[in-house]
Amino acid sequence: ITSNDAELINNILSKSDRLGDFCNAYFGIQTYDRKTYVSKSKISDDYQPVIDGGNIDTYVLKPSSEFVNYIAEAIKSGGSETVYRQERICIRQIGNIPIATIVPANIFTLNTIYNVYFKQQNSKIDLKFFLGFINSNLVRYFWKKNNSDEKKTFPKIKKEAILSIPIKSIKTTEEKAIQDEIIKNVTGILKLHEELKISKLPDKIEQIKTRIEHTDKRINILVYDLYKLNKNEIEIIENYQSNSKNA
Repeated sequence: ITSNDAELINNILSKSDRLGDFCNAYFGIQTYDRKTYVSKSKISDDYQPVIDGGNIDTYVLKPSSEFVNYIAEAIKSGGSETVYRQERICIRQIGNIPIATIVPANIFTLNTIYNVYFKQQNSKIDLKFFLGFINSNLVRYFWKKNNSDEKKTFPKIKKEAILSIPIKSIKTTEEKAIQDEIIKNVTGILKLHEELKISKLPDKIEQIKTRIEHTDKRINILVYDLYKLNKNEIEIIENYQSNSKNA
């Protein structure tokens, strides 16, 4: 970490809460034997739709194609039903950076996913605000400078690192307006990815991909605006992102 990095990270942290101030992170279900208790079909009413890390991409949920036998004798850990009966953010366990999307209630997860959900059910903050942060260039930069697992093969995301993700404190009307704009754009990008799944025409696919890229850039800019980063600080993050992609 250079002195510029240290200064920028301190600036970010000084204006932030932690994701863990608002949310818990809960690791998915570990069964006693996957072959016995996870099935491609719903064998009985005890079987619940389940996903693993392969179903999660940035702002994308790939449909569940498996079911877990949700009975006490099948589950070694991660069996808290209330976690799975609510909308939440799911983050893949394997990756250099958090890869996250929204997962609706009643889809269970296996132990290749962290489930991020509100500590208090009546939270006034929209989960999409946190999702926009988790998938932003600013948080990816922060993550790699602070939490990156250096393993080249199967690097793992850790619970404590998820809970330490910085989330900008919202204190002014101006900041609230930017927060609302982030939520609006995250809602938009989630819808665009859904459209992309069902689009068949090449021109339409390209058009949607362009809109996704534009919306993603817009979310990144809004996150920078929240922190009031200057041009140099934004360049540090953007250059680091470009270098990481090209590495």
